[in-house]
Amino acid sequence: MGIEYIGKCLLIEEKGENIVVIGDLHLGYEEALNRSGVYVTREMYKEMMGEMDGVFDKIRDNGNANMTSKGVYDNEGLRVTDKGEKDKQIIDNNTKNEKKVVDKIILLGDVKHSFSGNLRQEWNDVLGVINYLKEKCSELVILRGNHDNYLINIAKQGEIDVVESYIWKEYCFIHGDVEREEMNTNGVGCWVIGHAHPAIFLEDGTTREKYKCFLIGEYRKKKIIVVPSFFSLIVGSNVREGVNVPWEFDLDKFDVKVVNGLGVLDFGKLDNLK
Repeated sequence: MGIEYIGKCLLIEEKGENIVVIGDLHLGYEEALNRSGVYVTREMYKEMMGEMDGVFDKIRDNGNANMTSKGVYDNEGLRVTDKGEKDKQIIDNNTKNEKKVVDKIILLGDVKHSFSGNLRQEWNDVLGVINYLKEKCSELVILRGNHDNYLINIAKQGEIDVVESYIWKEYCFIHGDVEREEMNTNGVGCWVIGHAHPAIFLEDGTTREKYKCFLIGEYRKKKIIVVPSFFSLIVGSNVREGVNVPWEFDLDKFDVKVVNGLGVLDFGKLDNLK
């Protein structure tokens, strides 16, 4: 398995094909907070797109991160200049000449946040992400998460289907909130899941901080990779207290890879960190 961890994303390369896997986005979270009476500025989308730029720049440059993409994005996925004006002509010309970065991109579900409908911010931000990612790959796959009850309406406008699972080579990609029959299909040797928002507290005696992390282990003789959320406003759930999935993973035997910028730090088995 050719697996590389690039920030909060997973890059899988097999037999000349490659896939980028992105965990829970929870777009629209800020509007949901605003509606509940909590005021937060709506900066998450801009920051998220900047992070994605860094991921794809690193992949394109074969490991040499190029964090020069500082643009702001509108809901068409177009970069906006610092003055707030669309440099559309330049963007269109660049897009026509830009080679796809990867073959496929998979969103692991919970693309949006609201359970009960589609908020205006969700329409704008989800379509912006879809348009942006379609320029980076030949095929965009969106899995339905438990927050995505109404996502299909937005995705349809972006000309993308929403599916329950996706199998590619020996990998089965699922959101991770329920078990699905296809996960145990013959030939599937690895589950890649989101949903759990894994994170870990690390301390050095004076400070205690929480970091997003990947979890890598085995279950039912299959490799398991739990991908952290791409969502930036909340770090995640402490894996020392378990993860919110329907399987009894022996997490003490799972490897912990802590997100560190556009790379990861390998902390070994969770049991060794206790």
